[in-house]
Amino acid sequence: MTIVLAKPNYKYAELKGSEDSSKYKGCVFAVADGITRDPKEALDFRGKSEEEVLKYYPYPSGARKAADLFTQIFIESININSDVTEQTIAKAFTHANKGIEEYNNNANKDIDYLANDYFACVASAGVIFNKKLFWGYVCDCGVMVVDKELSVKFRTPDDFEEFHKVFAKWAEQNHKEIIWGDPSDRQLWRREFRNSDKHLIDGEVVSFGALTGEKSAEEFVKTGILDLDSGDTVIFYSDGFKESLEDKDFLMTLKDSLSKDELKVLETKDEELAYKDNKRFGMERTLIATVVK
Repeated sequence: MTIVLAKPNYKYAELKGSEDSSKYKGCVFAVADGITRDPKEALDFRGKSEEEVLKYYPYPSGARKAADLFTQIFIESININSDVTEQTIAKAFTHANKGIEEYNNNANKDIDYLANDYFACVASAGVIFNKKLFWGYVCDCGVMVVDKELSVKFRTPDDFEEFHKVFAKWAEQNHKEIIWGDPSDRQLWRREFRNSDKHLIDGEVVSFGALTGEKSAEEFVKTGILDLDSGDTVIFYSDGFKESLEDKDFLMTLKDSLSKDELKVLETKDEELAYKDNKRFGMERTLIATVVK
């Protein structure tokens, strides 16, 4: 039994089109989150409200295309009739990244790390085969497994959150503050700290990964294997669901929706949380959840 829940930004859905993507076929699952684009105008948006910036947001956005390419290519890259290994997952991520590279080469010239930044996404995906989960993710999309009692058996870390901790050390040492509204700082962030090993602090690389089509992006893909039990729930999700999945009531509602094979109750719970706190629960968000037989 499998369900998919995909929701736009609860507050700004009319200003910013959905850039998440999700697909599953049999025991193969993929979720991708297109990376937010710069607006086509008002590149310097210091002092501007979110509404003022988003009214210039590109639509359709190439970030959604990158996310769709990931989910499509990942699914197509898995041959379930042959042996599935951890390397199978890594290769599928590589194929998807190459597909995004081809798309950027054809549709996105003169990369400037602003309005002409790479079309890109982050993602989580995997295969459930012979009571094993073969998983992979990059950046802040995640994979989570809970048992019948909703205790967390496994959850991938949020690599973007970890990057922020390392970057804070680097910024302090280098007396640098990133002001996101300043276009020169956004260029610096994307050029120097994404898919890069240019900067080190205390022996750690100061960088985060994203599927831009750059070969270096593949170094930031994490993969692994986990043994599963019957009744386990496996969840692939974009970062918009990160905090919801830490809410016990939400997990209970998710389990109920899976047992009934319907979304209505889960959608109601999700909307309650989004209304309560848009920043924590109402950002664009997608999940695929399935129960192990």
